[in-house]
Amino acid sequence: MATIISERLFSKFEDEFRPHLEAVGLDESIFRRPDLEVPIDKYTALLERVAAKGNPGIGLQMGQKIEAADLGVLGYAILAATDVRQFLETLSTYLYVFAQDNVIRLDVSRETAVVSYRYLAPGVTQFQRDVEFATSAIARTVSVAVGRPTPPRYAEFEHRKPEYSEAYKAAFGCPVRFGCGGNRLHYDRAALDRRLVTGDPRHFEALTFYLADRLKFRAQDADFMRRLRHLITAGLHTGVPELSSIAEQMGMSARTLQRRMSEHDIVFSDLVDNIRKGIAFEYVRDTDYRLIDIAHILGYQEASSFTRAFKRWADETPRQMRQAAQQEGTVGSMAG
Repeated sequence: MATIISERLFSKFEDEFRPHLEAVGLDESIFRRPDLEVPIDKYTALLERVAAKGNPGIGLQMGQKIEAADLGVLGYAILAATDVRQFLETLSTYLYVFAQDNVIRLDVSRETAVVSYRYLAPGVTQFQRDVEFATSAIARTVSVAVGRPTPPRYAEFEHRKPEYSEAYKAAFGCPVRFGCGGNRLHYDRAALDRRLVTGDPRHFEALTFYLADRLKFRAQDADFMRRLRHLITAGLHTGVPELSSIAEQMGMSARTLQRRMSEHDIVFSDLVDNIRKGIAFEYVRDTDYRLIDIAHILGYQEASSFTRAFKRWADETPRQMRQAAQQEGTVGSMAG
């Protein structure tokens, strides 16, 4: 069962959460035990109930109040990073230690950097407030760590434009689109190089060593495929991941990883290809990024190589898929 570790997340918002605990099957231990693992479905149900009972903007409010330290070791580690790139890479790689079904992906092209937030929990269909919380917390914490406002160029969300859409402007400091194909923060690539005023390389090394150990600890059979997909997805922004590198992150030898994958009838190269395919479809259908930019995000140096791979995946070119998506009308609405 996927969980989220309580840390100080729940105690920080005790007044908002306390009246609704019984209704979602939780108790007051979530306020007292930072090591408690809360089932992800109960966590999202709690946020959605608070929203339904009179505070629909709870997710954005949490994102504006939370401090990185409230997320425990993961929060301290991202603040100790050297620059924004390392901040986001660390968050993407080690989020699994904090929450297993929430995925942050960093996609980088020659001009842009996109932070995507996805929710993978099967059976959980209501998670808008968690999306609002996570994305607004990321945007705010980047600015805090840099020491000056560093807003995205624009933000996109899958859900429809809410009645409280004006609150998004304050939370993100940029234009916001709704009804899109994903939850994304779009930055200029140059923002990745901004140094963090909170950076501490020696502290960062110690904290990420601990997080890497905790990542290996989550090696239960039930988590194997979820964790494997997470690590491949998180590593794509630096190029096509190697099996040996993924095996090391999972705390096993390359031979053991291959054996474990064979037990699931999975070939590593096929899994990587399938993940790249999903990302390619997402960007072609749901964004206005140039095809050459999408190629670079996926690790292709030439648009022609990307087009050949895409035709193998879809039996059509990326341009043909994009034209079909545009005819279907998938452009999101702007806030305000």
